[in-house]
Amino acid sequence: MVRKVSNVVRARQNNESGSASPKQEKEPEKKIASIGSSKNRTAKELETNALSDFRVTPFYVRFHLVLILGVALSVGWLWLSLNYINAQIPFSDLGALLPHEVGGMAAETLTPLALLWMVIA
Repeated sequence: MVRKVSNVVRARQNNESGSASPKQEKEPEKKIASIGSSKNRTAKELETNALSDFRVTPFYVRFHLVLILGVALSVGWLWLSLNYINAQIPFSDLGALLPHEVGGMAAETLTPLALLWMVIA
């Protein structure tokens, strides 16, 4: 009969027999070395390490450049669209348009923004 032994059972057996894996023996030494080395560092080195930790995240994530660009493009598009509509049909005459004409202008203005924000998301 074959006996299946899990990692937990093997670890218990190793602890009971007193033989630990070389990897387990080195881990406490690494922790002790890291604690000792942090005491020997100067304040400037510790500050440098603390400052370098924030650089782990990419630049575009930290400053949300994609969102800022999306907002800028949206505002620019709306400004250009409204200026074009006002140049073709003054805003005072928009009330004379039929509902499907106003809806068409709204759709033509807002569809590129919807596509832009789907790409950003």
